[in-house]
This record gives sequence, C-alpha cells and structure tokens, in this order.
Amino acid sequence: MGNQFATSKNNARRRFEIDVVKFLAIVFMVCVHVYEDMSVIDWSVPHTDVFGNVIEFLGGPLTAPVFMFTMGIGMVLTHHDTPKEFAKRGLHLFAAGYVLNFIRGPLPLLTAKILGIDPEVDYTILSSLMITDILQFAGLTFLLAAALKKLKLKSVYIFIIAIVMQAAGCAVEVWSETLPPSFISYVAGLFIFAGGVTCFPFLTWFVFPAAGMVFGELLQKNERAYKQAFAAGVGVLAATLSYVFLSAYDIRNFYALANEAFYKQDLLGFLFTISIVIIELSLAYFVFRGSSSLISFCSINLTRIYFIQWVVITVLTAALVIFEPGDITKGLVIPYAFVIFSLSVGICRVSLLSKIFKSNARKY
Repeated sequence: MGNQFATSKNNARRRFEIDVVKFLAIVFMVCVHVYEDMSVIDWSVPHTDVFGNVIEFLGGPLTAPVFMFTMGIGMVLTHHDTPKEFAKRGLHLFAAGYVLNFIRGPLPLLTAKILGIDPEVDYTILSSLMITDILQFAGLTFLLAAALKKLKLKSVYIFIIAIVMQAAGCAVEVWSETLPPSFISYVAGLFIFAGGVTCFPFLTWFVFPAAGMVFGELLQKNERAYKQAFAAGVGVLAATLSYVFLSAYDIRNFYALANEAFYKQDLLGFLFTISIVIIELSLAYFVFRGSSSLISFCSINLTRIYFIQWVVITVLTAALVIFEPGDITKGLVIPYAFVIFSLSVGICRVSLLSKIFKSNARKY
C-alpha cells in the first residue's frame, strides 16, 4: 500500500491508471467515513434514497476492494519482493492498525472519562482497540504472501487457495457471528466475523489481493491486458446482474453498511465487486493518459493519508461531542469530506517535508 508498488520490474514508469483508481478510492473513503461516523444519517437500515446508495456504493466496492486489488498487483510488480521484505511490511502494517485503533478508540474514551463526558457510544475500550480494519488485513496479507513466496507458488494457485479460504470463512460465518464479545472472539475476528468488531475478516477478503496478484502477472506478460480485462469485467458484471435480477436478490447487499452487508463477502459479492474494480481500472488506463502530481502523491502515500484522515475525523468527532453542536447534516457530508481530505493530504505533505528538512539538517 506504499510507494514500493509504483513501478513494474519490466517498466520503470509509474502506472498512472493504478494511481488514478487509488486516488478516487481515497476520496470516496473520506466521504463514506464522514457519512458513517460524523453525520446524523442512520445507516443501520438499507437506504432507498439516491444519496445514501451512491455514497455507500462509492465507499464500498470502489474503495477497500480497490486498495486490496492494487495491493495484490503491487506485490507482483514491486522490486521489494523477498519473503523477508514482505514479512517486515506485514508486521509494520499489522502493528499500525492497532496504533490507529488506540488513537481513534481507547484514547478518546479515556479522555472523555477524565473530562467527565459521556460520549454515548456502543463500544468499550477493549472492543474499540480490537477492531479488525484494513491495516490489520493488509498486514496479514503480506505475512501470508511472504510464506507463499517461500513456497514459490504461482499467483493462480494463490487465487485458488483464496477462493477456498473464502468458502471456509462463509461456512463458519453463521455460528461465528453469535460468539459473545471477548478477547478470544476479537482475535478470531481477524479471520472470521466474530466479536462484533470485524470489518475485513482475512478468510473472506484475501481473494481481492489474490486476484490482484493474478492481474499483476498478466500485466507483466501483456501490457495490453486491459482490453481483455475490460471485456471480462463487463461480461462478469452482466452475468452477475442477470442473476441478481432474476433471483430478486437485493443488490444493496453488495455495498450497504446496514447489517454489515458489504463486509460479509461471498463469491457472488466478489464477482460483482471485482468486475467493477477491473472495469474502473481499465477505463482509467484508456481515459487518463497520465496522472497529476496530486494523484501520484496520494497514491504513493495512501497508507499515511488513510491513517491521518482517521486521526482528523477522530479529533473533529471529539470536538462535536465536547462543544455539542450535534452531528452534521446530510448536506454537509461532502463539504466536510472535502475539508478532511484536504487537511489529511496537507498534513501528510508537511510531515514528509519536515522529514526531508531534518534529514538535510543532519547532513550539515
């Protein structure tokens, strides 16, 4: 998820299409986080309005799956591809996930307790610390990829393993969701839905980076793979939607926040989502013949911006609680998201510049 995935072994240029879809995913991510955590909107029930469906769709299939799919592509194209480097990266991301959890969970709760403020939240200090989010998932992905690299498995076999993993995860989901919250269930929640704090369980979501690995190998062999990818994406999406409409399946289950529908990935959801991701990436390749400095910067610093935007949202949410202006209205979701995105990118840029200045100062 960092700048080590910028170039191909066979092509030193930046892959602008990957930069573009990652940039869009960052924008959509901030919008859905503001919508979910800062607004008065009740997303606990499936929405029928256009705004809610659009936000949840953009912040669903076109956000986390894009991060995961391009992460898988990067694992194939990066020069830093030894098992040791992958394992080191995985441990770093895994630990960063819990650091972020502490900042946006236990720290505000403890501060509120000291100040005598009731934050009126449904989670505890422990449950907020043990949330399984995308950084934990990314860390586990790198750790497994490191082990599989030791075995020198081709990406297609890794993808088959991922499909089996997803089937296993779906099979245990029925009973795992009933597990009472406890430290053990929180740990189990890294891999399956358990404990009520799982966002991206490893077993059912690993299929996305695995698919990215397969696609990355295709790019290595054929620079023009996007034509075939676009056609395949359209075909799979058409077939999936045909089944959805014929079976009267609620399409909102592919992206809705209500009942954690989006997070409960299965094979049908994967086919719907991966086809959309591949179509978006293919269109980016044909439409955008180069990326701007802002797009490239955000793509390179995806992990940092992800971390920073959560810190900014946590601080602003705490301010809403302390000063009691109330949650923001629907009409302010996009303006707030724009401000938070701008602040996050700006803070990221300043932090990187400060590192450069300190490095130069030490030289003299």
